[in-house]
Amino acid sequence: MAPLRSILIALFTPWGRLSQLTFIVLASIILCIHGAVQVYLNTHIETLEPYNAYSIGQLVSLWMLFSILSRRFHDSGNAAILLVPFFAMTFAAYMFAIDNWKLAISPFEEDHDTAAWFERVRMVYQLIGFGVIIMALKDTGDEGPNAYGPPFGAPKKPDRHIRTNAAYVNETPRMAARRVTSVPVDETEHAPPRHETQSHDSHRHFEPRRGRITPAEPAGRHHGFGRR
Repeated sequence: MAPLRSILIALFTPWGRLSQLTFIVLASIILCIHGAVQVYLNTHIETLEPYNAYSIGQLVSLWMLFSILSRRFHDSGNAAILLVPFFAMTFAAYMFAIDNWKLAISPFEEDHDTAAWFERVRMVYQLIGFGVIIMALKDTGDEGPNAYGPPFGAPKKPDRHIRTNAAYVNETPRMAARRVTSVPVDETEHAPPRHETQSHDSHRHFEPRRGRITPAEPAGRHHGFGRR
Protein backbone atom coordinates (compact mmCIF):
# COMPACT_ATOMS: atom_id res chain seq x y z
CA MET A 1 0.00 0.00 0.00
CA ALA A 2 1.09 3.55 -0.65
CA PRO A 3 1.93 5.98 2.14
CA LEU A 4 -0.93 7.75 3.90
CA ARG A 5 -0.02 11.09 2.35
CA SER A 6 -0.33 9.71 -1.19
CA ILE A 7 -3.71 8.16 -0.35
CA LEU A 8 -5.06 11.44 1.05
CA ILE A 9 -3.90 13.27 -2.08
CA ALA A 10 -5.56 10.64 -4.29
CA LEU A 11 -8.91 11.18 -2.54
CA PHE A 12 -9.10 14.83 -3.56
CA THR A 13 -7.10 15.11 -6.81
CA PRO A 14 -8.47 13.38 -9.95
CA TRP A 15 -5.20 13.52 -11.94
CA GLY A 16 -2.59 10.81 -11.66
CA ARG A 17 -3.00 7.06 -11.27
CA LEU A 18 -4.33 4.60 -8.69
CA SER A 19 -3.59 0.90 -8.39
CA GLN A 20 -6.34 -1.70 -8.44
CA LEU A 21 -5.90 -2.86 -4.83
CA THR A 22 -5.84 0.67 -3.47
CA PHE A 23 -8.94 1.55 -5.49
CA ILE A 24 -10.85 -1.44 -4.12
CA VAL A 25 -10.01 -0.53 -0.52
CA LEU A 26 -10.80 3.18 -0.89
CA ALA A 27 -14.00 2.64 -2.89
CA SER A 28 -15.29 0.10 -0.36
CA ILE A 29 -14.69 2.46 2.56
CA ILE A 30 -16.28 5.45 0.81
CA LEU A 31 -19.36 3.47 -0.32
CA CYS A 32 -19.92 2.02 3.15
CA ILE A 33 -19.72 5.45 4.77
CA HIS A 34 -21.91 6.96 2.06
CA GLY A 35 -24.59 4.30 2.54
CA ALA A 36 -24.52 4.59 6.34
CA VAL A 37 -24.98 8.37 6.13
CA GLN A 38 -27.89 7.93 3.72
CA VAL A 39 -29.64 5.55 6.10
CA TYR A 40 -29.10 7.95 9.00
CA LEU A 41 -30.54 10.86 7.01
CA ASN A 42 -33.62 8.90 6.00
CA THR A 43 -34.33 7.88 9.59
CA HIS A 44 -33.84 11.39 11.00
CA ILE A 45 -35.58 13.38 8.29
CA GLU A 46 -37.93 15.10 10.74
CA THR A 47 -35.21 16.49 13.04
CA LEU A 48 -32.45 17.43 10.58
CA GLU A 49 -32.23 20.37 8.24
CA PRO A 50 -31.75 19.68 4.50
CA TYR A 51 -28.18 20.99 4.47
CA ASN A 52 -26.35 19.56 7.46
CA ALA A 53 -22.99 17.96 8.15
CA TYR A 54 -24.19 14.57 6.93
CA SER A 55 -25.63 15.75 3.62
CA ILE A 56 -22.54 17.88 2.95
CA GLY A 57 -20.40 14.85 3.79
CA GLN A 58 -22.24 12.92 1.10
CA LEU A 59 -21.36 15.56 -1.47
CA VAL A 60 -17.72 15.38 -0.40
CA SER A 61 -17.78 11.60 -0.76
CA LEU A 62 -19.05 12.05 -4.32
CA TRP A 63 -15.96 14.08 -5.16
CA MET A 64 -13.75 11.41 -3.58
CA LEU A 65 -15.38 8.74 -5.73
CA PHE A 66 -14.88 10.89 -8.81
CA SER A 67 -11.19 11.39 -7.96
CA ILE A 68 -10.36 7.73 -7.44
CA LEU A 69 -12.41 6.68 -10.49
CA SER A 70 -10.50 9.13 -12.67
CA ARG A 71 -7.18 7.86 -11.33
CA ARG A 72 -8.27 4.26 -11.88
CA PHE A 73 -9.07 4.90 -15.55
CA HIS A 74 -5.74 6.72 -15.92
CA ASP A 75 -3.92 3.71 -14.47
CA SER A 76 -5.18 1.66 -17.41
CA GLY A 77 -4.18 4.33 -19.92
CA ASN A 78 -7.79 5.44 -20.56
CA ALA A 79 -9.09 8.99 -20.49
CA ALA A 80 -11.61 9.88 -17.80
CA ILE A 81 -13.13 12.90 -19.55
CA LEU A 82 -16.55 11.21 -19.77
CA LEU A 83 -16.70 11.08 -15.98
CA VAL A 84 -16.91 14.88 -15.82
CA PRO A 85 -20.50 15.25 -17.21
CA PHE A 86 -21.60 12.16 -15.29
CA PHE A 87 -20.26 13.62 -12.05
CA ALA A 88 -21.92 16.98 -12.78
CA MET A 89 -25.31 15.35 -13.36
CA THR A 90 -24.97 13.14 -10.28
CA PHE A 91 -24.03 16.15 -8.16
CA ALA A 92 -27.06 18.06 -9.49
CA ALA A 93 -29.36 15.10 -8.71
CA TYR A 94 -28.08 15.05 -5.13
CA MET A 95 -28.57 18.80 -4.78
CA PHE A 96 -32.19 18.60 -6.03
CA ALA A 97 -32.87 15.67 -3.73
CA ILE A 98 -31.52 17.60 -0.74
CA ASP A 99 -33.46 20.74 -1.65
CA ASN A 100 -36.70 18.79 -1.81
CA TRP A 101 -35.87 16.51 1.08
CA LYS A 102 -38.35 18.08 3.51
CA LEU A 103 -41.18 17.55 1.02
CA ALA A 104 -41.27 13.91 2.06
CA ILE A 105 -42.81 14.91 5.40
CA SER A 106 -45.11 17.54 3.95
CA PRO A 107 -48.85 17.14 4.62
CA PHE A 108 -49.58 17.54 0.90
CA GLU A 109 -49.61 14.52 -1.36
CA GLU A 110 -48.12 16.42 -4.30
CA ASP A 111 -45.02 17.25 -2.26
CA HIS A 112 -44.56 13.58 -1.47
CA ASP A 113 -44.59 12.74 -5.16
CA THR A 114 -42.05 15.47 -5.94
CA ALA A 115 -39.65 14.29 -3.25
CA ALA A 116 -40.06 10.68 -4.40
CA TRP A 117 -39.33 11.67 -8.02
CA PHE A 118 -36.03 13.37 -7.11
CA GLU A 119 -35.11 10.41 -4.92
CA ARG A 120 -35.67 8.03 -7.84
CA VAL A 121 -33.47 10.15 -10.10
CA ARG A 122 -30.70 10.03 -7.50
CA MET A 123 -31.03 6.26 -7.20
CA VAL A 124 -30.69 5.90 -11.00
CA TYR A 125 -27.39 7.81 -10.95
CA GLN A 126 -26.24 5.71 -8.02
CA LEU A 127 -26.85 2.52 -10.02
CA ILE A 128 -24.97 3.96 -12.99
CA GLY A 129 -22.12 4.84 -10.64
CA PHE A 130 -21.92 1.23 -9.45
CA GLY A 131 -21.63 0.14 -13.08
CA VAL A 132 -18.78 2.61 -13.65
CA ILE A 133 -16.97 1.28 -10.58
CA ILE A 134 -17.26 -2.29 -11.91
CA MET A 135 -15.84 -1.13 -15.25
CA ALA A 136 -12.90 0.47 -13.43
CA LEU A 137 -12.13 -2.85 -11.72
CA LYS A 138 -11.84 -4.82 -14.98
CA ASP A 139 -8.37 -3.62 -16.03
CA THR A 140 -5.34 -4.36 -13.90
CA GLY A 141 -3.47 -1.25 -15.03
CA ASP A 142 -0.31 -0.57 -17.03
CA GLU A 143 3.08 -1.68 -15.80
CA GLY A 144 5.49 1.21 -15.55
CA PRO A 145 4.84 4.83 -16.49
CA ASN A 146 2.20 5.76 -19.05
CA ALA A 147 0.74 8.99 -20.44
CA TYR A 148 -0.74 9.87 -17.03
CA GLY A 149 2.41 9.48 -14.98
CA PRO A 150 4.24 6.79 -12.99
CA PRO A 151 2.40 4.03 -11.09
CA PHE A 152 0.70 5.03 -7.87
CA GLY A 153 3.07 5.02 -4.93
CA ALA A 154 6.18 4.63 -7.10
CA PRO A 155 9.32 6.15 -5.53
CA LYS A 156 10.69 9.35 -6.96
CA LYS A 157 13.49 9.15 -9.49
CA PRO A 158 16.93 9.75 -7.94
CA ASP A 159 18.99 12.73 -8.93
CA ARG A 160 20.90 12.16 -12.15
CA HIS A 161 24.10 13.32 -10.44
CA ILE A 162 23.78 10.65 -7.72
CA ARG A 163 24.84 7.13 -8.67
CA THR A 164 23.03 4.26 -7.01
CA ASN A 165 24.46 0.84 -6.14
CA ALA A 166 22.70 -0.67 -9.17
CA ALA A 167 24.57 1.74 -11.44
CA TYR A 168 27.91 0.47 -10.12
CA VAL A 169 26.83 -3.16 -10.50
CA ASN A 170 25.73 -2.76 -14.13
CA GLU A 171 28.75 -0.82 -15.34
CA THR A 172 31.34 -2.49 -17.54
CA PRO A 173 35.03 -2.85 -16.54
CA ARG A 174 35.94 -0.13 -19.05
CA MET A 175 33.43 2.23 -17.47
CA ALA A 176 34.76 1.38 -14.02
CA ALA A 177 38.35 2.11 -15.11
CA ARG A 178 37.27 5.42 -16.62
CA ARG A 179 35.45 6.33 -13.41
CA VAL A 180 38.51 5.51 -11.29
CA THR A 181 40.89 7.51 -13.48
CA SER A 182 38.55 10.48 -13.47
CA VAL A 183 38.74 10.80 -9.68
CA PRO A 184 41.13 13.64 -8.75
CA VAL A 185 44.09 12.49 -6.70
CA ASP A 186 46.11 14.65 -4.38
CA GLU A 187 49.63 14.76 -5.86
CA THR A 188 51.23 15.47 -2.49
CA GLU A 189 49.62 12.43 -0.87
CA HIS A 190 52.07 9.86 -2.31
CA ALA A 191 55.00 12.16 -2.97
CA PRO A 192 58.39 10.83 -1.67
CA PRO A 193 60.30 12.76 1.02
CA ARG A 194 62.40 15.70 -0.07
CA HIS A 195 65.78 14.16 0.80
CA GLU A 196 64.99 11.01 -1.22
CA THR A 197 64.15 13.14 -4.23
CA GLN A 198 67.41 15.07 -4.01
CA SER A 199 69.53 11.90 -3.70
CA HIS A 200 67.78 10.40 -6.68
CA ASP A 201 68.38 13.52 -8.79
CA SER A 202 72.09 13.52 -7.94
CA HIS A 203 72.57 10.01 -9.42
CA ARG A 204 70.27 10.51 -12.38
CA HIS A 205 71.50 9.00 -15.62
CA PHE A 206 71.33 11.61 -18.36
CA GLU A 207 70.24 10.21 -21.68
CA PRO A 208 72.11 11.58 -24.71
CA ARG A 209 70.33 14.00 -27.00
CA ARG A 210 71.22 14.73 -30.57
CA GLY A 211 73.49 17.73 -31.03
CA ARG A 212 74.45 18.02 -27.37
CA ILE A 213 77.40 16.63 -25.39
CA THR A 214 76.18 15.02 -22.19
CA PRO A 215 78.17 13.63 -19.30
CA ALA A 216 76.84 10.17 -20.07
CA GLU A 217 79.19 9.59 -23.04
CA PRO A 218 82.40 11.17 -24.40
CA ALA A 219 82.35 13.91 -26.98
CA GLY A 220 84.23 11.88 -29.59
CA ARG A 221 81.31 9.60 -30.25
CA HIS A 222 79.22 12.42 -31.71
CA HIS A 223 81.40 12.64 -34.82
CA GLY A 224 81.02 16.34 -35.30
CA PHE A 225 77.51 16.73 -34.01
CA GLY A 226 77.17 19.67 -31.69
CA ARG A 227 80.17 21.55 -33.07
CA ARG A 228 79.86 25.10 -34.16
